[in-house]
Amino acid sequence: MRPLIGVTPNIRKSNKFVLHKSYTSGVINAGGLPIILPYSTENAKEYLQNVSGLILSGGGDIDPVHYNEGVHPKTEPPNAARDEFELALCRLALEMDIPLLGICRGSQVLNVACSGTLTQHIDNHRCARNQQQPNLCWQTYLHSIKLQGKLREIIGKAEIQVNSIHHQVVGKPGTNVYVNAIADDEIIEAIEVKGKKFALGVQWHPEALAGADKNHAAIFEAFVNACF
Repeated sequence: MRPLIGVTPNIRKSNKFVLHKSYTSGVINAGGLPIILPYSTENAKEYLQNVSGLILSGGGDIDPVHYNEGVHPKTEPPNAARDEFELALCRLALEMDIPLLGICRGSQVLNVACSGTLTQHIDNHRCARNQQQPNLCWQTYLHSIKLQGKLREIIGKAEIQVNSIHHQVVGKPGTNVYVNAIADDEIIEAIEVKGKKFALGVQWHPEALAGADKNHAAIFEAFVNACF
């Protein structure tokens, strides 16, 4: 039986939950069965009791109040419901030792849930959207990163190329959080929570690349395998 994988969605101003198809495709292609988890903090524990793994997806900025900082001028307005839900869900998943993969914002949620901080704005890591090809930055390799720890074990390489669609990054790693990848400019690109079955956060979007690149597919495969 395929493991059931809960995936958190983004939310639009129209109060519609949205999730790029590539997230669910990444799970399915790796042998899992994805379901979308609507925001409901009071049901977070019951969600986790019924899934074998959790993916925290990409999206907007986390309210810096959650890591005890003021608001940077370029920090985007937060979504309080999503922040509350994902932080609660993440902490419970860690407590219950449920395999967890955080992607982009999800990696940041993972670090904040472990009492880490974020750098609220950096330049040169968010590609400009092409009006004729709006998904181009999802599918294009923009820079290389150096791997270590669990991520290097998963991919089996010291360096890979990644895409980049973010302006915030992990700042101070949280409790038991270890860096798994850095870019040439020393930006933290991946983290791991030690002592857990699988708790990995990546700053880029491997779901957009997994269909054509085995390096990024390997991340989903390792995650889903940990969920059996």
